[in-house]
Amino acid sequence: MMEEYEILRNTVREFSSKEIEAVSKDIEINGIPRSLKEKIAAQGFLGATLPAEKGGSGLDEKGYMIILEETAKASPSVSMWIFLTNLYLKIHPDANGKQDILSGKIDVTVDLSPYYLRSKAQPLNVAGGKISGKRANVINGTASSIIVSDGSSIYAVGSGMHAVNKNHLGLRGMDLSDVDFDSSTYEKVGSEEKLRTELKNSDGEIAAIFLGVADGTMAKAADYSKVRTAFDHPLKDYTPIFDEIVAARTQIELIRYY
Repeated sequence: MMEEYEILRNTVREFSSKEIEAVSKDIEINGIPRSLKEKIAAQGFLGATLPAEKGGSGLDEKGYMIILEETAKASPSVSMWIFLTNLYLKIHPDANGKQDILSGKIDVTVDLSPYYLRSKAQPLNVAGGKISGKRANVINGTASSIIVSDGSSIYAVGSGMHAVNKNHLGLRGMDLSDVDFDSSTYEKVGSEEKLRTELKNSDGEIAAIFLGVADGTMAKAADYSKVRTAFDHPLKDYTPIFDEIVAARTQIELIRYY
């Protein structure tokens, strides 16, 4: 099994280096291009943990975390987009237009704002065959379908969303939007508890993304220390800098082991 994981890691690493790393800066400025999303989908990274009969790749959790970690080294925004797409499909595996989701042709997302914002999000109103209200700071809020909660149930909303993008720091390749909901096109897909359980089970996946961010950052720092000079010597030749890089890489390997 370990050999299979290493084959997967090398495959994802090669793809990320060739297709993502070269455009990583442009992604942070202009977003993830549709052509790249479709290439990612063709690799089977979307629906990674869905069984084959559901159209997925049938990977176990460790295999999925390898995908998130290796793509995050090249672009944290891409890794987060993969995570949100997979989270949507875990919650709603029989979604309308699933083939378009799995092929990267359309975007979906899950509103996580009530769970990471300190202030409590205003509840959405579900009545009279409509879902209405507003949510602030929705990651990938311009998606074609958004899973949201009214506090007791969760719904996949497929139309009637008006998103306003906001300037923000962090994963700038993913839009951050305030979204107004006024839709009669929605489907109940479970309870609030179901979403909370999926988020709790995603702790390792989030950790894998940030492990990839740390590893990618340190790789760039190590490369820079070889070419940047001070007093006619590369920075890596100075013991304090060398020790810091070694210590950081040791911590990264320890975290990966855990």
